[in-house]
This record gives sequence, C-alpha cells and structure tokens, in this order.
Amino acid sequence: MPKLVETSAYRSAFQRMWGRQPARMHCAVAIIGGSSHFMPEQRGNTGIMGQTSKTATKTPAPDKKADARAGELRPDLCVIGTDPAGVELAFSAAGLGAGVVLVTLDDGNLTPEMLRLRSLGGQILTEAGDFVDARRFSAGNRTIRARIFVLATGAEPMQPAIEGVAGVTSAAEGALLVIGGGHEVAMRAQRERAGGAEVTVLSDTAFLSGFDPEAANLIRVRLQRAGVTILDVVAFDACSVTPSENRFELATPGLAPFRFDRLALCGPGMPKLAGLGLEKAGVPLAHGVLALDAAGKTRNNRIFALGAVAGPDLAQHKASAIASILGQVFAGRAKAPAPELLTRLCPTTPAIAEVGLAERAIAASKRANYRFYRAPLPDGHIKAVTTAKGLLCGVSIVSERAAELVVPFVQTIAEGKPLQALASLPIASPGPADAIAMVARLALRERLRASWWLKLLRVLGLTRLGSR
Repeated sequence: MPKLVETSAYRSAFQRMWGRQPARMHCAVAIIGGSSHFMPEQRGNTGIMGQTSKTATKTPAPDKKADARAGELRPDLCVIGTDPAGVELAFSAAGLGAGVVLVTLDDGNLTPEMLRLRSLGGQILTEAGDFVDARRFSAGNRTIRARIFVLATGAEPMQPAIEGVAGVTSAAEGALLVIGGGHEVAMRAQRERAGGAEVTVLSDTAFLSGFDPEAANLIRVRLQRAGVTILDVVAFDACSVTPSENRFELATPGLAPFRFDRLALCGPGMPKLAGLGLEKAGVPLAHGVLALDAAGKTRNNRIFALGAVAGPDLAQHKASAIASILGQVFAGRAKAPAPELLTRLCPTTPAIAEVGLAERAIAASKRANYRFYRAPLPDGHIKAVTTAKGLLCGVSIVSERAAELVVPFVQTIAEGKPLQALASLPIASPGPADAIAMVARLALRERLRASWWLKLLRVLGLTRLGSR
C-alpha cells in the first residue's frame, strides 16, 4: 500500500496560480516506487484510502434503453435486397460519404459490386430479416435504425393462367415460347431469333399494347419478317401445355398445336415482399403490389422501393429513381421527374421511344383540340402531338437511335415550349436528327399560315407567302 503524506505544497501552488486557496479539498502525496503524485480528496465523499463517507454518491443504475441503442446500427441508408438497382444506389451513396448498410436477405456469395461497397465503408449483412416497427429493421441479431430504407428485393415472373405451364422444364436450346406482351417480349424474341432459334410469342393482350399502334405494328412486321411467330389477344384459360416426345406441345383455340423446348416468361413480375413484415412498418400492399408515388416512396416516408419491386415504369427509369432517393438521403427531399416526362422505351432494332401524351389516349371527340405532325426516318418516323396553340404534348419515335432522338422533345415538354421552338436548333445535316427540325418546321409552317397578319398581307396582295 502506498505511503500517504499530508502536504501543503499543492495548496501553495494553487494559491500562486489562482490567487486563492482550494476550497473543500484535502491534498496528499502518494509515494509509489519513488515517485510522488498529488491526490486531491473531495471532503464528504471518498477518503484518501478509498473509504466512503456517509454522504457518498450512489452508483447509477444501468440504462437498459441506452444499452439497446448502443447495439443498433444507425446508417443514413439501408438497402434491403440485392436488386442491381439497389446495389448501385448503395455504392453511389457510400461513394458520396453516406453511412450504408446492405442486407442481402440470404447467405449467398458477395458479388464484386458488393465487395467494392465494403471497400468504401459500407456494411453488408448476409442475413434474412424483417421490420420491427416503422423505424427499425431486424437482420439476424442486429437491429438497424436507418434514416432511409430502400426495398430492392426484385420480382419473380408471374405464372400465366395456362394449364400445364407450371410443369415445363426448359432445355438448353431448341424452339422457344415467349409468354407476355411488354417490351421485354419483343426484345427477347428478336435476340433469340438473331441467334438462330425458332421463336413464338404468345400474349393475352395486343402486341406492344403500351405503345403507339403504328409504332408497334412496325416492330411486329420486322419480327415476323425475321421469322418470329406472334400470337396475341389469346385467351390463356383456353390454352394448355402437355409433354410430347421429350418436348412440350401448346394447344391454342382456333390454331394448330405447336411444339417447343424452352419457355420464357416476360413482363411485369410479382414483387418479392414475403416475410419482410411491411405491415408492422405501416406499408400496405394492394394484391401484393406496393402503392408508390412518383419518387418510389411508400406510405411510410422513410421507406422507398427501387428496381423490379417498384414496377416496370420506375424500373425502366433506374437512374432517375436513384438520383431521387439520393436527394432524400443527402438533402431530405426526393425530387422525382413529372410522370409526363418519363420515357417509354422498347429497346429493339429499330427501337421505340415515346414521351408525354399518346395519340391513342385522345378520345375521338377531343381530337379537334390537337394537331398531329409526322416526319419520316430511314427506319421509322417521328410523330408529334401538340395543342391547338402549338404546345408540344407528346411524341412517338421509331428509329435505331430513338432513345437519343427523344431527348430534345422531353426538354421541350418540360419547359412548356411549342414544337416550332425545335426548328431553331443548329442540327448538322445529313443525319437522323434532320427529322427533328423537319417535324418542327411543319408546325412552324402551319402557325405561319394561321397568322392574322400574314392573312392580311395576302389580302392586300403584298405577299404570296403561305398561299399554298
């Protein structure tokens, strides 16, 4: 035990430094191993030898809530699932300095993208889990209280109501049956046919029903000329699939049966949301589908959806959805593009790109309130719809470069400008962009013909402009 010696040296040093004596304090020097240390003692609490006086302070009881909070993960962003869009969001957020946790919901192998996320400081939990309440998610033995949760669990193909289709086991090669009616069907059929496969498309709706009928028909003709068989508007409940000589045979009403070896289900899938406890988080489902706003946000302001689980429209605009969620993470506001500015894209060859009001959506009684313009392209066309005053409402483009050609029209709609404003763009010629200026000049010519001052000049015989 160290030898304790009462000393007044500390009091003298305190007096010289502060100009007064230390209050309510004893001072001792502990001589330990030849070295001395000042040991101030608070009167009325603990003695020099560690003996506690009658007025000693009690040890506080452990705070169980504080201990629970200390075991929680509190990132800025928690991505649930491994949809590629979700992994890309996690990687982007981590690269910008946000705290990120990725929950894979399984114990599968980590992809190179996930390993890169970990190198940026992101944390990966290979555990299944569910929501505890509206603010917390439990994965294994860890609880996550993130500022923003993002569901990126993907979707699984929906089984069509065709008898026997669930028992089809696809071969590695051979004739392919593609079931569905969206742009994925056309893209898959064209790719497989280019590889030499025999392809049949079966749909219960019109082929590419979500696009302009004229544009859809151009793609249909192109596929049929390549050798693809297209059967649309078929009643699935009247069809059946049966095994036949190591192959499968499809019987359809009014058509001869045909055989196939492989099956591909395309189109909107059913979101994979089972077991996530969304009801405890205050996120309702309608027939297994999330109710989302334009930014992909659910009824719970902390929970978003991204990728295939958010539906085909938001899934096709992955970059915009990621940017919107990053805005929520870093700025507290998710700014999504207006629905009328979302491009509808069919990535075939040639491709279809549409934005804004579709001609098929205009009722016959309202067509007089709109104007329609068309310019040809080597492999398609540009069709534009404007109001009677010339404001651009929508466009449909069929071209190999449709995804690029639609961009100026999107900007014009966003700015609320008339179609003829595109006539002033300095477009190099010749090239596919010539059609942009051509369709804009058509609108400009019509506006000039309808101009009152030009009509007056013609009446006065001062000009012949616009007379033909």
